[in-house]
Amino acid sequence: MTTADHRYLGLSEVAELTGEDPKTLLRWMDEGRFPTPEVIPPDDLDEEDDTSFWLRSRVEAWLRERRDW
Repeated sequence: MTTADHRYLGLSEVAELTGEDPKTLLRWMDEGRFPTPEVIPPDDLDEEDDTSFWLRSRVEAWLRERRDW
């Protein structure tokens, strides 16, 4: 049994994890092809440039689904 990874990632980290350009991810998000970020960023993040955050587990789930396209 695997446990969900509840860490939050900023856009730059999501881009690195997915191998996609941040602008592409934002466009896909607008088109409904990529998950939207979490509404409330956690207080314990020290990211200064990123204002949107995704749960790592949601991004990994999206990557698994994408492999099935």
